[in-house]
Amino acid sequence: MIKLESREKSSKYIYLALALVYLFTMFIKTNYTASVAYIVSRGIFSKANAGTIASMFYLLYGIGQLFGGYLVDKFSPYKMITIGLICALLGNIVLAFTTDYLIVLITWSICGIGQFGIWPGICKIIATDVLPKDRNNATIVVNYADQFAGILSYLFAATVLEYFGWSAMFMSSTLSIVLTLGVWLYVSAVANVPKEEVEVKVENTKKERAHNYSFIYILFAFGMISIIILALTDAMLLNGAQVWIPTMVMESYEGISSGFSNFLSILIFVVRLVALLLLKPLIFKIKHPIYGIIVIYAISLIPLIFLQFVGKISVVLIVIMLCLHSTILKLKNVLSMKISYTFAKFGYSGTYTGIHNALAAFGIVVASYSYGVMSETLGWVAITLTWLIVTVIAIVISIYPAIKWEKYQALTESINK
Repeated sequence: MIKLESREKSSKYIYLALALVYLFTMFIKTNYTASVAYIVSRGIFSKANAGTIASMFYLLYGIGQLFGGYLVDKFSPYKMITIGLICALLGNIVLAFTTDYLIVLITWSICGIGQFGIWPGICKIIATDVLPKDRNNATIVVNYADQFAGILSYLFAATVLEYFGWSAMFMSSTLSIVLTLGVWLYVSAVANVPKEEVEVKVENTKKERAHNYSFIYILFAFGMISIIILALTDAMLLNGAQVWIPTMVMESYEGISSGFSNFLSILIFVVRLVALLLLKPLIFKIKHPIYGIIVIYAISLIPLIFLQFVGKISVVLIVIMLCLHSTILKLKNVLSMKISYTFAKFGYSGTYTGIHNALAAFGIVVASYSYGVMSETLGWVAITLTWLIVTVIAIVISIYPAIKWEKYQALTESINK
């Protein structure tokens, strides 16, 4: 049993603290990506070495998610998040004082695997410890945090990194994690050691698993395995693509400066944030999340068709289409989070989220590398065509779980009644 001083107040404290955790863990992850142009231009690392460091982070981050989700279901998600924050803190302290390639590679890789429990822990806690009436707000606030993290990272890259250098950039990350860790430890204590002893029923692992449905059965019987696979395609369309979008625009149009890279990246994050604010009421009215996902993919085909003409039509129109495509797919992430919460009924929320996030990380690794190779050998049109094909495949993959959703939902509602 977890005891909270006030169910309503603690619920809000918890999800706001989770948003802060996510904001600054995403901030430190995006920091390196935002710093790559500076790192290469200053000769700190070669392109190959800078790319290897980024790839190793996401590769080991993905591996960590595979067992992190299971650990979150088995042990306290609060403790798993704390461990992840401590790993991030120690790693950023090291990076602030060295640019040695081998040390940075090892340290950043450890940072990646050390965050094994953060995202699964966030989703697990929202699914079990946040009140149902607060769950939509928690979901959207965590997604706001993601956008703010991206904006902060690129602003810091354009200011702190440019004028004060590598050490200042990672000292900023260090200070942000110290702040986050302090807030998180305080809120965790408030949530678990109340002043007024009001017991709040939280489904523990044994009760959650008062059923005969294995995780594998749920994945395949109701097509949820397809939703996990979509994490891979989404990473190829969103996070992995984002790394190369500024370069694509600069190489496709004359007169576009390198400073445009930061501007475009920040613009995409700002547009996503505004869209989340404006469309929040609409996105949560969707009763059938998988049908919603199919519609979102279908709409995303519109900007993708325009992107087939990159370099041939107005750069302004291309930028608008890039922002639109990225924003549409970000809205899909909100629905994906809602699906992950349903696994809490079976005691598999962390496991599902960990595997889902692992595939997303692997997708980023594949996309970051393959898009670079494709741009050099086949050109940017081959990449935009790949995005179009991957989107069509994602729609097809979504059909089976969409058909099975009502049966799956009925099963989740029958558990622990």
